[in-house]
Amino acid sequence: MWIELEQAAARAGASVAQYVRDAARARLEGERAAAPDMRAAERAIRDVERVDAIEHSLEHGENSAALWEQGRLARERARLLRAESETRRRHVSQ
Repeated sequence: MWIELEQAAARAGASVAQYVRDAARARLEGERAAAPDMRAAERAIRDVERVDAIEHSLEHGENSAALWEQGRLARERARLLRAESETRRRHVSQ
């Protein structure tokens, strides 16, 4: 690889160090130019993740509300059964 670098640098009329610096600079400039696209992609991913989190939260909220309602109905049914049992006990003991 070093020999190839020396040959490429000689063709460009530069030292190997200058050739490598120029290549690194060109690559960084290319990455900077692509960075807005990368940032847009990252924002899009975060937006999708945020929507997924909201949907997940809403789904769990609905499940939680259903469980609370189920518990309320069970407590009400238990209260009615206790009252009915108490009424029967009074009726039998009379």
